[in-house]
Amino acid sequence: MAVAEGLRRRPQVATASAGLLMLVVAVAIGPGSARTFWPAWLLAHSFWLHLALGALLAWLVHALTGGGWGQETRRHWRAATGALPLLALFAVPLAFGLESLFPWAGESRAEVTWHGHQQVWLQPGWHRLRLALILIAWLCVAAAAGAFTRDDDPRPARRAATIGLLVLAATITLWCVDWLLALQMTGNTTMIGFTTMAGQFAGGIALGMLAERVRVGASPTDDDRRRLQDLGNLLLAAISFHAYVFYMDFLIVWQGNLPHEVHWYLARADGGGRAVALALVATHLVVPFVILLSRSAKRSPRVVVWAAISVLVGRMLHAVWDVLPAVERGRLLPTAGIALLLAAGIGTILLAGLLARRGEEGGT
Repeated sequence: MAVAEGLRRRPQVATASAGLLMLVVAVAIGPGSARTFWPAWLLAHSFWLHLALGALLAWLVHALTGGGWGQETRRHWRAATGALPLLALFAVPLAFGLESLFPWAGESRAEVTWHGHQQVWLQPGWHRLRLALILIAWLCVAAAAGAFTRDDDPRPARRAATIGLLVLAATITLWCVDWLLALQMTGNTTMIGFTTMAGQFAGGIALGMLAERVRVGASPTDDDRRRLQDLGNLLLAAISFHAYVFYMDFLIVWQGNLPHEVHWYLARADGGGRAVALALVATHLVVPFVILLSRSAKRSPRVVVWAAISVLVGRMLHAVWDVLPAVERGRLLPTAGIALLLAAGIGTILLAGLLARRGEEGGT
């Protein structure tokens, strides 16, 4: 009875327990095949990491530019950015799964065909060191954003946001090179960091819009409707820009027609990869684009929320697009199933962390 009463009073404990149970189940059934489990962990972690980084990007952009569009929403972005310490913790196990994730990190390293500087760059020890430095950099940027945006004077916040955005641009690009392109070693695009940041920013705006929809409830004021319209305009611009840079990257690779570049897209244009690509275009561009073209839709909380949800589904599909094509065909369904369970578990634990932080803020 005492345990039940404690869970009732502290819902974050029950939420965290449910999340841990999902992770335990996934870990119990996953390591039967390391080449199934570790790609699933990377996929699940990438989805939540991209959302947290997208919230941080949106928060920093608002700190840099100012404006009423993010005055209320920035607290939601700050709350989502608070998940980064937990996500950094969940990234640590990846350092122990290199041999199962990457062909160059295991016993078959001697059989790998190297291109350019890959043999120097892709060393397991250096790879782990870069992971640690990237995670530390993200935590420092989030901490600086929290420290400097509390002041009424916008100048320190703008300086911190400028430096933070530059650091994020460099470290997100490094993350994409080390944990996405290195999965197959045949991708060679200098735009992957840029396109990833554009997608993350769109996801951050969608996350803020969804949180605003929950906050305004069933009786939005005129200010609430105007704020949702501003966020809708920004989301429309973000998904359009992401689609543009994504297509330009594809077009440049297609025109160059170089074997060490086109394989990245060829691996994603066959079978299930084509279906994921079409679903990604539909959820991340077409559906929200059609909704957000209407001014009345953007001012309606009940309608505009579907654009945000569609973009968030698109972010999950983008993680699938990035990771699953590197998995052997016979392992695709088990990997996807374990990834879904891991994503649910990680998301539930992150929700518990959010509830705990809200409880602490309410108690102070």
